[in-house]
Amino acid sequence: MRSMKRFDLMLASLLATVSVPTLAFAQSSQPPADTQPDCNAEACTSEGEVLLRLRSVGEREPVTQGTTVTSGAQNLSPDRRAEISILPPARRTPGQAQVQGRFGIDLPGGGRIWAVEDPNPGVPELSVSASSLVSFDGEQVVRPVTFVVRSNYPDFIDRMEISIYRGIDIDLVNPIAVLPVTPSAVTDVVWDGAMNTDRIMRAGDELRYVLRAYGPDGARDETFAARLQLARPEDVERQLNALRTTYERATGITGTVEEALGRSLTDQAFAGNGLRLQNIPINASRVRIMGADVPTNRPLTINGQNYPIDQRGRLAAEFLMPMGQHHFDIGVGGAGGRSYRLETDVSGQVILWRRHRRPYRLSERRYHLEDGVG
Repeated sequence: MRSMKRFDLMLASLLATVSVPTLAFAQSSQPPADTQPDCNAEACTSEGEVLLRLRSVGEREPVTQGTTVTSGAQNLSPDRRAEISILPPARRTPGQAQVQGRFGIDLPGGGRIWAVEDPNPGVPELSVSASSLVSFDGEQVVRPVTFVVRSNYPDFIDRMEISIYRGIDIDLVNPIAVLPVTPSAVTDVVWDGAMNTDRIMRAGDELRYVLRAYGPDGARDETFAARLQLARPEDVERQLNALRTTYERATGITGTVEEALGRSLTDQAFAGNGLRLQNIPINASRVRIMGADVPTNRPLTINGQNYPIDQRGRLAAEFLMPMGQHHFDIGVGGAGGRSYRLETDVSGQVILWRRHRRPYRLSERRYHLEDGVG
Protein backbone atom coordinates (compact mmCIF):
# COMPACT_ATOMS: atom_id res chain seq x y z
CA MET A 1 0.00 0.00 0.00
CA ARG A 2 2.87 2.34 0.78
CA SER A 3 4.28 1.67 -2.70
CA MET A 4 0.93 2.43 -4.32
CA LYS A 5 0.67 5.63 -2.31
CA ARG A 6 4.06 6.73 -3.66
CA PHE A 7 2.81 5.96 -7.15
CA ASP A 8 -0.31 8.11 -6.64
CA LEU A 9 1.76 10.99 -5.26
CA MET A 10 4.12 10.80 -8.23
CA LEU A 11 1.24 10.85 -10.72
CA ALA A 12 -0.39 13.78 -8.93
CA SER A 13 2.87 15.73 -9.07
CA LEU A 14 3.00 15.11 -12.82
CA LEU A 15 -0.55 16.35 -13.19
CA ALA A 16 0.38 19.50 -11.32
CA THR A 17 2.69 20.48 -14.16
CA VAL A 18 -0.01 20.01 -16.83
CA SER A 19 -2.75 22.39 -17.83
CA VAL A 20 -5.96 20.81 -16.51
CA PRO A 21 -8.19 21.86 -19.44
CA THR A 22 -5.79 19.98 -21.71
CA LEU A 23 -6.67 16.73 -19.95
CA ALA A 24 -10.41 17.38 -19.69
CA PHE A 25 -12.68 16.68 -22.62
CA ALA A 26 -15.71 18.41 -21.13
CA GLN A 27 -15.91 22.19 -20.95
CA SER A 28 -14.72 23.66 -17.70
CA SER A 29 -13.92 27.05 -16.29
CA GLN A 30 -10.19 27.64 -16.61
CA PRO A 31 -8.26 29.19 -13.72
CA PRO A 32 -6.35 32.39 -14.40
CA ALA A 33 -3.14 31.89 -16.36
CA ASP A 34 -1.03 32.84 -13.34
CA THR A 35 -2.83 30.41 -10.95
CA GLN A 36 -1.14 27.06 -10.37
CA PRO A 37 -3.37 24.09 -9.35
CA ASP A 38 -2.78 22.60 -5.91
CA CYS A 39 -2.49 18.83 -6.42
CA ASN A 40 -2.11 15.94 -4.02
CA ALA A 41 -2.70 12.19 -4.23
CA GLU A 42 -6.48 12.65 -4.42
CA ALA A 43 -7.30 15.72 -6.51
CA CYS A 44 -6.26 19.04 -8.01
CA THR A 45 -7.92 22.22 -6.72
CA SER A 46 -7.66 25.91 -7.44
CA GLU A 47 -9.00 28.63 -5.15
CA GLY A 48 -11.10 26.06 -3.32
CA GLU A 49 -12.69 24.61 -6.46
CA VAL A 50 -12.11 20.98 -7.47
CA LEU A 51 -10.56 20.96 -10.94
CA LEU A 52 -9.55 17.32 -11.16
CA ARG A 53 -10.17 14.26 -9.00
CA LEU A 54 -7.98 11.16 -9.22
CA ARG A 55 -9.41 7.72 -8.57
CA SER A 56 -7.31 4.57 -8.73
CA VAL A 57 -8.64 1.05 -9.35
CA GLY A 58 -5.66 -0.37 -7.45
CA GLU A 59 -4.10 -3.80 -7.70
CA ARG A 60 -7.22 -5.76 -8.61
CA GLU A 61 -6.04 -6.75 -12.11
CA PRO A 62 -2.38 -7.86 -11.91
CA VAL A 63 -0.78 -9.50 -14.93
CA THR A 64 1.42 -11.88 -12.92
CA GLN A 65 -0.02 -14.67 -10.81
CA GLY A 66 1.04 -15.75 -7.33
CA THR A 67 3.52 -12.91 -6.81
CA THR A 68 3.97 -10.59 -3.85
CA VAL A 69 5.88 -7.36 -3.22
CA THR A 70 8.87 -9.53 -2.20
CA SER A 71 8.95 -11.51 -5.47
CA GLY A 72 11.77 -9.42 -6.92
CA ALA A 73 12.13 -7.04 -9.84
CA GLN A 74 12.42 -9.74 -12.50
CA ASN A 75 9.25 -11.57 -11.48
CA LEU A 76 7.28 -8.35 -11.06
CA SER A 77 8.54 -6.78 -14.30
CA PRO A 78 5.27 -7.42 -16.23
CA ASP A 79 3.39 -5.42 -13.59
CA ARG A 80 5.73 -2.42 -13.72
CA ARG A 81 3.67 -0.50 -16.19
CA ALA A 82 0.52 1.48 -16.72
CA GLU A 83 -1.36 1.77 -19.99
CA ILE A 84 -2.13 5.27 -21.20
CA SER A 85 -4.81 5.90 -23.79
CA ILE A 86 -7.73 8.23 -24.38
CA LEU A 87 -11.12 6.64 -24.85
CA PRO A 88 -12.96 7.26 -28.14
CA PRO A 89 -15.83 9.77 -28.01
CA ALA A 90 -18.48 7.03 -27.89
CA ARG A 91 -17.06 5.70 -24.61
CA ARG A 92 -16.46 9.01 -22.83
CA THR A 93 -18.58 9.97 -19.83
CA PRO A 94 -19.77 13.60 -19.75
CA GLY A 95 -17.72 15.58 -17.25
CA GLN A 96 -15.11 12.84 -17.08
CA ALA A 97 -11.81 12.26 -18.91
CA GLN A 98 -10.65 8.66 -18.72
CA VAL A 99 -6.97 7.99 -19.27
CA GLN A 100 -4.99 4.77 -19.29
CA GLY A 101 -1.25 4.39 -19.94
CA ARG A 102 1.45 1.78 -20.64
CA PHE A 103 5.08 2.13 -19.65
CA GLY A 104 7.77 2.17 -22.31
CA ILE A 105 10.50 -0.26 -23.28
CA ASP A 106 12.32 -2.60 -20.89
CA LEU A 107 15.98 -3.11 -21.81
CA PRO A 108 18.22 -6.04 -20.86
CA GLY A 109 19.90 -5.36 -17.53
CA GLY A 110 17.04 -3.32 -16.08
CA GLY A 111 17.26 -0.20 -18.27
CA ARG A 112 14.18 1.61 -19.48
CA ILE A 113 13.18 3.91 -22.35
CA TRP A 114 9.93 5.83 -22.46
CA ALA A 115 8.26 8.73 -24.26
CA VAL A 116 6.60 11.93 -23.10
CA GLU A 117 4.32 14.09 -25.23
CA ASP A 118 4.12 17.75 -24.30
CA PRO A 119 1.58 19.86 -26.24
CA ASN A 120 3.49 23.03 -25.37
CA PRO A 121 5.52 24.16 -28.40
CA GLY A 122 9.16 23.29 -27.90
CA VAL A 123 12.19 25.26 -29.00
CA PRO A 124 13.35 24.48 -32.58
CA GLU A 125 16.92 23.21 -32.59
CA LEU A 126 19.36 22.98 -35.49
CA SER A 127 23.07 22.24 -35.22
CA VAL A 128 26.02 20.92 -37.18
CA SER A 129 29.44 19.74 -36.08
CA ALA A 130 32.72 18.77 -37.73
CA SER A 131 36.30 18.11 -36.72
CA SER A 132 38.14 21.42 -36.30
CA LEU A 133 41.14 20.34 -38.41
CA VAL A 134 41.05 19.40 -42.10
CA SER A 135 43.88 17.24 -43.45
CA PHE A 136 45.55 19.25 -46.26
CA ASP A 137 48.80 18.32 -48.03
CA GLY A 138 49.40 21.74 -49.57
CA GLU A 139 47.40 21.06 -52.72
CA GLN A 140 44.19 19.30 -51.73
CA VAL A 141 42.20 17.83 -48.86
CA VAL A 142 43.47 14.29 -48.36
CA ARG A 143 41.01 13.05 -45.73
CA PRO A 144 37.23 13.42 -46.19
CA VAL A 145 35.50 15.65 -43.66
CA THR A 146 32.42 14.34 -41.84
CA PHE A 147 29.66 16.68 -40.70
CA VAL A 148 26.98 15.56 -38.21
CA VAL A 149 23.68 17.39 -38.54
CA ARG A 150 20.96 17.44 -35.90
CA SER A 151 17.45 18.92 -35.93
CA ASN A 152 14.43 18.33 -33.70
CA TYR A 153 11.92 19.40 -36.39
CA PRO A 154 12.85 17.52 -39.61
CA ASP A 155 9.16 16.88 -40.41
CA PHE A 156 8.82 20.58 -41.21
CA ILE A 157 11.96 20.84 -43.35
CA ASP A 158 11.86 20.37 -47.11
CA ARG A 159 15.63 20.40 -47.73
CA MET A 160 18.93 21.26 -46.06
CA GLU A 161 22.44 22.12 -47.18
CA ILE A 162 25.85 22.89 -45.73
CA SER A 163 27.70 25.77 -47.38
CA ILE A 164 31.47 26.09 -46.96
CA TYR A 165 33.28 29.42 -47.41
CA ARG A 166 36.80 30.74 -47.22
CA GLY A 167 37.62 32.29 -43.89
CA ILE A 168 38.00 35.75 -45.41
CA ASP A 169 34.46 35.64 -46.85
CA ILE A 170 32.99 37.40 -43.83
CA ASP A 171 29.59 37.96 -45.47
CA LEU A 172 29.27 34.31 -46.54
CA VAL A 173 28.31 35.09 -50.13
CA ASN A 174 30.66 32.94 -52.25
CA PRO A 175 30.61 29.29 -51.16
CA ILE A 176 33.45 27.07 -52.32
CA ALA A 177 31.36 23.94 -51.67
CA VAL A 178 27.67 23.18 -51.07
CA LEU A 179 26.67 19.81 -49.60
CA PRO A 180 23.01 18.66 -49.81
CA VAL A 181 21.64 17.16 -46.59
CA THR A 182 18.66 14.84 -46.27
CA PRO A 183 16.29 16.21 -43.58
CA SER A 184 16.55 13.94 -40.57
CA ALA A 185 16.71 14.18 -36.80
CA VAL A 186 20.37 13.12 -36.94
CA THR A 187 22.41 12.45 -40.05
CA ASP A 188 25.95 12.73 -41.33
CA VAL A 189 27.35 14.18 -44.54
CA VAL A 190 30.83 13.62 -45.96
CA TRP A 191 32.74 16.30 -47.85
CA ASP A 192 35.43 14.92 -50.16
CA GLY A 193 37.34 18.21 -50.07
CA ALA A 194 36.50 19.39 -53.57
CA MET A 195 36.49 23.20 -53.67
CA ASN A 196 35.13 25.53 -56.33
CA THR A 197 37.89 28.14 -56.18
CA ASP A 198 40.94 29.18 -58.16
CA ARG A 199 42.66 30.72 -55.16
CA ILE A 200 45.68 28.99 -53.69
CA MET A 201 44.97 27.42 -50.30
CA ARG A 202 47.66 26.81 -47.67
CA ALA A 203 47.90 24.90 -44.41
CA GLY A 204 46.73 27.24 -41.67
CA ASP A 205 44.00 28.86 -43.78
CA GLU A 206 40.54 28.94 -42.23
CA LEU A 207 37.22 27.89 -43.66
CA ARG A 208 33.72 28.67 -42.39
CA TYR A 209 30.58 26.58 -42.76
CA VAL A 210 26.86 27.15 -42.21
CA LEU A 211 23.88 24.79 -42.16
CA ARG A 212 20.70 26.10 -43.78
CA ALA A 213 17.25 24.51 -43.74
CA TYR A 214 14.34 25.40 -46.02
CA GLY A 215 10.63 24.87 -45.44
CA PRO A 216 8.09 23.93 -48.15
CA ASP A 217 7.22 27.60 -48.61
CA GLY A 218 10.88 28.62 -49.01
CA ALA A 219 11.32 29.97 -45.47
CA ARG A 220 14.93 29.60 -44.33
CA ASP A 221 16.52 28.67 -41.03
CA GLU A 222 20.25 29.02 -40.48
CA THR A 223 22.91 28.11 -37.91
CA PHE A 224 25.77 30.22 -36.64
CA ALA A 225 28.90 29.97 -38.78
CA ALA A 226 31.56 27.56 -37.48
CA ARG A 227 35.24 27.28 -38.39
CA LEU A 228 37.55 24.71 -39.93
CA GLN A 229 41.30 24.98 -40.32
CA LEU A 230 43.47 23.42 -43.02
CA ALA A 231 46.25 21.50 -41.27
CA ARG A 232 49.12 19.20 -42.11
CA PRO A 233 48.12 15.51 -42.30
CA GLU A 234 50.44 14.56 -39.42
CA ASP A 235 48.79 17.16 -37.16
CA VAL A 236 45.36 15.80 -38.00
CA GLU A 237 46.45 12.21 -37.30
CA ARG A 238 47.84 13.29 -33.94
CA GLN A 239 44.53 14.92 -33.04
CA LEU A 240 42.52 11.86 -34.10
CA ASN A 241 44.72 9.45 -32.13
CA ALA A 242 44.30 11.56 -29.02
CA LEU A 243 40.56 11.53 -29.59
CA ARG A 244 40.55 7.73 -29.87
CA THR A 245 42.47 7.43 -26.59
CA THR A 246 39.90 9.60 -24.86
CA TYR A 247 37.11 7.52 -26.34
CA GLU A 248 38.63 4.25 -25.11
CA ARG A 249 39.10 5.61 -21.60
CA ALA A 250 35.52 6.85 -21.49
CA THR A 251 33.91 3.64 -22.77
CA GLY A 252 36.35 0.99 -21.59
CA ILE A 253 36.40 -0.63 -25.02
CA THR A 254 38.87 -0.55 -27.87
CA GLY A 255 37.60 1.52 -30.76
CA THR A 256 38.72 2.82 -34.13
CA VAL A 257 39.48 6.42 -35.01
CA GLU A 258 36.24 6.57 -37.00
CA GLU A 259 34.17 5.36 -34.03
CA ALA A 260 35.80 7.88 -31.71
CA LEU A 261 35.32 10.70 -34.22
CA GLY A 262 31.68 9.74 -34.81
CA ARG A 263 30.90 9.76 -31.10
CA SER A 264 32.68 13.08 -30.59
CA LEU A 265 30.82 14.76 -33.45
CA THR A 266 27.48 13.40 -32.24
CA ASP A 267 28.16 14.70 -28.73
CA GLN A 268 29.04 18.12 -30.17
CA ALA A 269 25.86 18.21 -32.26
CA PHE A 270 23.77 17.54 -29.15
CA ALA A 271 25.77 19.87 -26.89
CA GLY A 272 23.75 22.96 -27.81
CA ASN A 273 21.44 24.69 -30.21
CA GLY A 274 23.26 26.36 -33.11
CA LEU A 275 20.15 27.99 -34.59
CA ARG A 276 20.79 31.66 -35.44
CA LEU A 277 17.89 32.41 -37.77
CA GLN A 278 14.45 30.74 -37.51
CA ASN A 279 11.65 31.35 -40.03
CA ILE A 280 10.15 27.93 -40.84
CA PRO A 281 6.63 27.75 -39.34
CA ILE A 282 6.20 24.86 -36.91
CA ASN A 283 2.87 23.54 -35.58
CA ALA A 284 3.76 20.59 -33.41
CA SER A 285 3.80 18.88 -30.06
CA ARG A 286 7.07 18.11 -28.35
CA VAL A 287 7.85 14.40 -27.97
CA ARG A 288 10.74 13.49 -25.71
CA ILE A 289 12.35 10.06 -25.72
CA MET A 290 13.87 9.48 -22.29
CA GLY A 291 15.98 6.65 -20.94
CA ALA A 292 17.63 5.58 -17.70
CA ASP A 293 20.08 2.80 -16.85
CA VAL A 294 20.79 2.46 -20.57
CA PRO A 295 24.03 0.53 -21.29
CA THR A 296 26.83 3.03 -21.87
CA ASN A 297 29.24 0.63 -23.57
CA ARG A 298 26.97 -0.14 -26.51
CA PRO A 299 25.63 2.19 -29.20
CA LEU A 300 22.00 3.29 -29.08
CA THR A 301 20.13 4.38 -32.18
CA ILE A 302 16.76 6.04 -32.78
CA ASN A 303 15.44 5.50 -36.29
CA GLY A 304 18.87 4.26 -37.36
CA GLN A 305 20.87 7.24 -36.06
CA ASN A 306 23.24 7.27 -33.09
CA TYR A 307 22.20 9.15 -29.97
CA PRO A 308 24.48 9.97 -27.03
CA ILE A 309 24.14 8.30 -23.63
CA ASP A 310 25.73 10.09 -20.68
CA GLN A 311 28.00 8.35 -18.18
CA ARG A 312 25.06 7.67 -15.86
CA GLY A 313 23.18 5.79 -18.57
CA ARG A 314 20.64 8.51 -19.29
CA LEU A 315 19.11 9.29 -22.68
CA ALA A 316 17.32 12.48 -23.69
CA ALA A 317 16.12 13.10 -27.26
CA GLU A 318 13.51 15.63 -28.34
CA PHE A 319 11.36 15.86 -31.46
CA LEU A 320 8.80 18.39 -32.63
CA MET A 321 6.16 16.21 -34.27
CA PRO A 322 2.98 17.02 -36.22
CA MET A 323 -0.30 15.55 -35.05
CA GLY A 324 -0.85 11.91 -35.93
CA GLN A 325 0.65 8.49 -35.32
CA HIS A 326 4.43 8.10 -35.29
CA HIS A 327 6.87 5.42 -34.28
CA PHE A 328 10.48 5.37 -33.15
CA ASP A 329 12.72 2.38 -33.86
CA ILE A 330 15.11 1.94 -30.93
CA GLY A 331 18.27 -0.09 -31.45
CA VAL A 332 20.64 -1.18 -28.67
CA GLY A 333 24.01 -2.84 -29.24
CA GLY A 334 24.63 -2.00 -32.90
CA ALA A 335 24.85 -4.81 -35.45
CA GLY A 336 23.51 -8.01 -33.92
CA GLY A 337 21.90 -6.11 -31.05
CA ARG A 338 18.25 -5.85 -30.11
CA SER A 339 15.65 -3.56 -31.65
CA TYR A 340 12.37 -2.20 -30.34
CA ARG A 341 9.54 -0.06 -31.66
CA LEU A 342 8.02 2.72 -29.58
CA GLU A 343 4.61 3.79 -30.87
CA THR A 344 3.24 7.27 -30.21
CA ASP A 345 0.00 8.98 -31.15
CA VAL A 346 0.61 12.73 -31.09
CA SER A 347 -2.74 14.29 -30.25
CA GLY A 348 -1.84 17.70 -28.85
CA GLN A 349 -2.87 16.42 -25.43
CA VAL A 350 -0.56 15.21 -22.69
CA ILE A 351 0.16 11.51 -23.01
CA LEU A 352 2.73 10.19 -20.55
CA TRP A 353 4.77 7.02 -20.43
CA ARG A 354 6.79 6.97 -17.22
CA ARG A 355 9.40 4.72 -15.68
CA HIS A 356 9.58 3.21 -12.19
CA ARG A 357 12.82 1.86 -10.78
CA ARG A 358 11.44 0.22 -7.63
CA PRO A 359 10.92 -3.58 -7.68
CA TYR A 360 7.48 -3.26 -6.00
CA ARG A 361 4.33 -4.25 -7.86
CA LEU A 362 2.79 -1.58 -10.06
CA SER A 363 -0.11 -3.51 -11.47
CA GLU A 364 -2.13 -2.33 -14.44
CA ARG A 365 -4.09 0.61 -13.07
CA ARG A 366 -6.96 2.64 -14.43
CA TYR A 367 -7.42 6.33 -13.68
CA HIS A 368 -10.50 8.50 -14.00
CA LEU A 369 -9.62 12.16 -14.34
CA GLU A 370 -12.81 13.92 -13.41
CA ASP A 371 -13.31 17.57 -14.29
CA GLY A 372 -15.13 19.37 -11.49
CA VAL A 373 -16.70 16.21 -10.10
CA GLY A 374 -16.82 16.24 -6.30
